[in-house]
Amino acid sequence: MERIVAVFKRFQIHTNYSTILNEIGSIRLKVQDDKIPRFIHTINTETDCRATLSPTAEYVEIKRNW
Repeated sequence: MERIVAVFKRFQIHTNYSTILNEIGSIRLKVQDDKIPRFIHTINTETDCRATLSPTAEYVEIKRNW
């Protein structure tokens, strides 16, 4: 979980979301358009979670893999 917290802090996303992700197992976040590709890549390569862009491109969905 500390890896996801580190990524959230780096992208200036409220770190309390990591608690929700830990408890519920998935979360949907709005991310600045220009940061979306890098954010998804970072989540998928540096954490144990899987990030995907919603079909409408309105949010990024992050799911736990554990």
